[in-house]
Amino acid sequence: TDRKEDFDMLSELLVHHVENSKDRMCYTAIKQAINIVDQVDLKALCSLTVINGILSYYPTAGTIRKGLEDLNCVFQSFLMEDLPSDRKWMDHLDVLKAIRISTLNLNRLEQIVWARMEGYACVGIKKDSAEHREANEIMDANQISRSYLVANECMDGYLRFSICNMDRVYPEYRDAVSRILNLYEKADYLLGVARKNFVEIWDSYDSLRKIRVWWNAIPAGLELTSVGRALAITNAKRLVPTLPDVKNI
Repeated sequence: TDRKEDFDMLSELLVHHVENSKDRMCYTAIKQAINIVDQVDLKALCSLTVINGILSYYPTAGTIRKGLEDLNCVFQSFLMEDLPSDRKWMDHLDVLKAIRISTLNLNRLEQIVWARMEGYACVGIKKDSAEHREANEIMDANQISRSYLVANECMDGYLRFSICNMDRVYPEYRDAVSRILNLYEKADYLLGVARKNFVEIWDSYDSLRKIRVWWNAIPAGLELTSVGRALAITNAKRLVPTLPDVKNI
């Protein structure tokens, strides 16, 4: 191959190959990814990287706009090619065994990010309510700064604990934080408003909006194979070297 992208990815894949040589399933996936890397269309690779990114990465910032700004920067780096509007890229990746096409439709992107970023897309606790006072008591009792309760950018008059999801909480604080999250308002109509407002904030970032529109127009369901994940993870690290390492593919 004479594509620079292929050389970059091959070097990354070879590193994974060595690091995971004792894991036979991972070894096989990486070996197959190395075999096909020069056959993968760049737009298809871009699509693969975006899909794996949505399913794998989430912001670390506590505030919603900062978190989505950081995520937008990552996906902006992924969009080195225009996302394809037909399904040829899916057939191409299916032939290469990087994805499996399904008869089921993909979940809409909104549903995925609401679940993955439930600490952002939430109603929260009404300010100055009994629940607010109880949350303060829980934080005081567990030596958690009250500054972690911040204004909810998705819901005026409400506060939220400043995390994207529970994965960002240290084990010793999880019980206390879970108790605080259980104080959140759960009325369906309010949650609908908060989620709608979250999508509006999401769409204010150009790359995130493009990906949402593209994702929701994908004509069929699909599942990434271990080969596809190896390619997507490696390409993501090639484009954004500061992304966290993935030990298992």
